[in-house]
Amino acid sequence: MWGFFKKLIIADRIAIPVNELFENAPNYNGFLLLLGTIMYGIQVYTDFSAGMEIARGFSQMLSIDLDLNFNQPYHAISIEDFWRRWHITLGSFMKDYVFYPLSLSKLNMNLGKKCRKLFGVTIGKKIPIIIVMFIVYLLVGFWHGAEWKYVAYGIWNGTFIASTILLEPFYNKLKKALSINDKSHDYIFFQRFRTFVIVSLGRLFPRAPSLMKALFMMGRITTGWWYIQGLFDKTLLKLGLNTAEWLVLVVGIIILFIVDYLHEHGKSIRNIIANQSIIVRWAIYYAIIIIIVVFGVYGPMYGATSFIYQQF
Repeated sequence: MWGFFKKLIIADRIAIPVNELFENAPNYNGFLLLLGTIMYGIQVYTDFSAGMEIARGFSQMLSIDLDLNFNQPYHAISIEDFWRRWHITLGSFMKDYVFYPLSLSKLNMNLGKKCRKLFGVTIGKKIPIIIVMFIVYLLVGFWHGAEWKYVAYGIWNGTFIASTILLEPFYNKLKKALSINDKSHDYIFFQRFRTFVIVSLGRLFPRAPSLMKALFMMGRITTGWWYIQGLFDKTLLKLGLNTAEWLVLVVGIIILFIVDYLHEHGKSIRNIIANQSIIVRWAIYYAIIIIIVVFGVYGPMYGATSFIYQQF
């Protein structure tokens, strides 16, 4: 039911303004394109994770446990942490069959020795890891499709992860010099927000029709901020959703983040409901079903079975 909630109430509803903004990007300013990019990040998360959760739910009805594929990815504090939480099965495959074999290969070992001689131990031992990381994320890009925009997507992720590995000593010194407590709630919030922004901007590459259009949108996002319209001249209402639809979407997203927050802190909504009395439990079940039926996006000519990741 949680998978159907995310798919029919959030993902398929938010897809309407996202499609409008990405298909007609030259007609909108930077603020709205940034909003569309963030909305696409929410769409692809709810769409993809919903498909996995529906599959896992039906499998559990047959006493088959499938691997967890998402672990609150938007609570990640770095790009590397994000990929440990996002599409976990793909990450595990890449780690076991690409990263470790390449890292432990004779060629990479010899490269490491040469790099330590040329650049010193600290930098030299990181260069082979960075090269292997780039190969892994280029393959992640190719896994999505054989187009330049997917190659760019791999390079985007690989660059940020490589820079983190390479500049880690500098970051540690900077935090010490500024007396930053990296365990504080403020700093963790900053890390999550920074990661969310980087991940969202990177989504431009796989979502845009082509690499050139992705670069155009990324450039456009940095312009047009001298007049942040959108929210004030009813532009949002021209993106395919009326006021009531926007309200349902916002409430759905709030519920999504509340549930993810609780899961991140070790609370299982599923177990909480299951531990209620039979009357309360089934009242909640029926309430969720009614909410999905009433507020879900579907109808004549609508393909509710279409998932973003079925094309991959």
